[in-house]
Amino acid sequence: MRYWYARLAMHRPKLCSLAFSLGGVHGAVTFALAFTVAQTRVNRPDFNLVLMAECVLIVLSPLVPTIVFRLILKPTTTDTELEGEVTKARQAMVNQAIARIKQIYLPEDLRRRVLYDLNAQIANTTTRQFIQEVRQVVAKPALPIEQRQLLEEAYRLAFQEERGYLAMVTQLEEKYRPAMTSLYREIIMAEMVIFSSNDD
Repeated sequence: MRYWYARLAMHRPKLCSLAFSLGGVHGAVTFALAFTVAQTRVNRPDFNLVLMAECVLIVLSPLVPTIVFRLILKPTTTDTELEGEVTKARQAMVNQAIARIKQIYLPEDLRRRVLYDLNAQIANTTTRQFIQEVRQVVAKPALPIEQRQLLEEAYRLAFQEERGYLAMVTQLEEKYRPAMTSLYREIIMAEMVIFSSNDD
């Protein structure tokens, strides 16, 4: 009855209707029905038969959905799996950007600066590297216009590579789309921080 109600009244697809019919509070309703039958004038053998049937239904009520749902429903992604995929995607997108930066022409000090910022996205930097980076920025507070333009182009290229990688992963793995969208927002924020600091 629940299946056909879902199909005809709620206009749900077959799989959804089947899940609707198997899930729910069958056992609780049956348990309440057992006490109702006990108060009616039913002879002892019939009452025992009804009670046994209700006990079987109560036991089957949680068991059948547990088994059938594992067969008919797609497993959901756990938080641990999602976090692992996000970590792998972040690592892969940064590695792709690093490989691209190593292919293009850049003065060595600018290349080191871009690579440092990319590695910082995956927490792959040491305290020593951080101190060296601060010293370099303090020693050269303002870059010449040509170097600044080269640096901005390198950052744009790196962020473009990262966005391209995320777009590819999103198309291949739709279930990870929300996580990839979160990473995409991180890239946008990194761009805003980098380019606002370069403008200063």
